[in-house]
Amino acid sequence: MKDASRARSSRVIVRGSREIAILSTLALAAFLVSVLPSVAQTGKKPFTVVDDIGLTHFFDLGGGKGTVSFSPDGNYFVVWSERGRLELNRVEDTLRIYRSQDVKNFLERSGTVQPPTPLWVVSRLGEACFVIDKWRWLADSNGLAFLQRTDDVHRQLVLADVRTKSTKSLTPAGENVAAFEVQDGRSYSYSSELRNPPPKAVDEPAATVGTGRPLVNLLFANQPASGPPQIHVWKVISGKRFEVNQNRAAIPAAQNLAPQLKGESSGLDITVEQGLNDPPLLIARNERTSRVLWDPNPQLGELDLGQASVYTWKESQFLPAGSRLTSSYAAGVMAVAGIIVLQIGEDCPSATTEDGPCAVSAYESAIEQLVSEGIADRERIGVVAFSWPSFYVMKLITSNGIHIKAALIANAQFMGDYFQHIALVDDPADPQGQVRDSVIGGPAFGEGLEQWLKNSPSFHLDRITTPLMMVAQGRWDALLMWAPYAGLHYLQKPVDLIVLKTSEHNLTNPHMRMLSQGGTVDWFRFWLQDYEDPDRAKSEQYKRWRDLRKAYLENERKPAGNSAAPSGS
Repeated sequence: MKDASRARSSRVIVRGSREIAILSTLALAAFLVSVLPSVAQTGKKPFTVVDDIGLTHFFDLGGGKGTVSFSPDGNYFVVWSERGRLELNRVEDTLRIYRSQDVKNFLERSGTVQPPTPLWVVSRLGEACFVIDKWRWLADSNGLAFLQRTDDVHRQLVLADVRTKSTKSLTPAGENVAAFEVQDGRSYSYSSELRNPPPKAVDEPAATVGTGRPLVNLLFANQPASGPPQIHVWKVISGKRFEVNQNRAAIPAAQNLAPQLKGESSGLDITVEQGLNDPPLLIARNERTSRVLWDPNPQLGELDLGQASVYTWKESQFLPAGSRLTSSYAAGVMAVAGIIVLQIGEDCPSATTEDGPCAVSAYESAIEQLVSEGIADRERIGVVAFSWPSFYVMKLITSNGIHIKAALIANAQFMGDYFQHIALVDDPADPQGQVRDSVIGGPAFGEGLEQWLKNSPSFHLDRITTPLMMVAQGRWDALLMWAPYAGLHYLQKPVDLIVLKTSEHNLTNPHMRMLSQGGTVDWFRFWLQDYEDPDRAKSEQYKRWRDLRKAYLENERKPAGNSAAPSGS
């Protein structure tokens, strides 16, 4: 689980109708806005997940990356952008290189004039972001060097020559370049990771020593790990390559270069402007005037995006998913469909037993506020979570408190689940074993086991009446989410398990985003609005959900579980 998923920020509400609401638990970037449906008034087509995926943006979906950089001599500047190509199932990264004088002339002209076109556009396609990364100008301003993602584990160093408008790969495709310094196409240095190839698949032995091995390696033996990488540092002088050192764990900090971020040069300022209601635009300005240099999303003029207004803390980024995360979240699409979306950035004491109860209290308070203001119907409340906040959702729907009509959790590698906790023993990718103990109240043995029985949602699945969708991102994810799913299925509770074929944490691959975000919209529209998409390709999905609804209605007629409420709930 990535630490970024636990960061805290502001809050957002997207308001649709006055009848239904969704709590979106998000620990990374949340804000509060309200969006009023206007499709019937404007006659425009509603904004969809497909439209969201196809948006061109200037900041990576994880947030925070700059985009504009002038060449050292100021004669050029480059702008990075990215979009999803659903028809190709690829992410497309682009470097648009402009001549500074062309833009200056554009600003000096009066009247209606067309913006200048880029001198050159470099595009690359990949399965996930970042396809183009760590781009930077050469010292002589004649080109740029950047890293190109070739697959999940390899990045290649590429030189883009502005003079000849051509690109050249400087490193072998089988290496994973981590850092670099480039003087020109024949003189440069770089560090790379080289992994030993995994052993070829062979017949499994009659017995395997599992002591000290992670469970994932034992269960998925046909996908053996390739072992730790070997770090190499190479230098190329006049076209000849030689190795500087080998297996150096520490790479000089000066070589770990981020993209150059300089948006102003010689009286010319290039910025990205955007807001809650305003999609991003590339703006050029001088001391006297400013003009739109590039509108990357003109298609949005034909779509109904709703109208946003600040509810609490101000937020200036255009984030149609409702956050910088795209897994599960589709706030704008649901808002246009008439569903309120309240996003909460939980600010709870982490690594303590108050973490879960604090979040539940925040959700319940938010629901009470929406209901008291006449914004939401108490009987039609949904909740969706991604990553760590999935634990909060499990606490909420097992707390015997406010009734939740439908819930969804995704990439839930922590749910306060006993089996999940034990399955991660000896997993080098999981550093949070002690954190989980602290959140529940102690180790899952001896006296600590009593805390697990009280505070782990998995021991109170009998209380759940909320229809729950569980979205696993990969087979290992599915295993870690299996116990609560299996328990609910055994108890004949309304639960649906979806396993995406991906290893991404925050989804960027277009098809994976469509499955995740599209599934979220379908799930909540089904339960909160009794709506089914007429797309025939989804007929099996709705047949399955109608069966779940029968189980849901049966649970509604049953009394809640008799076990005591979890501590702090």
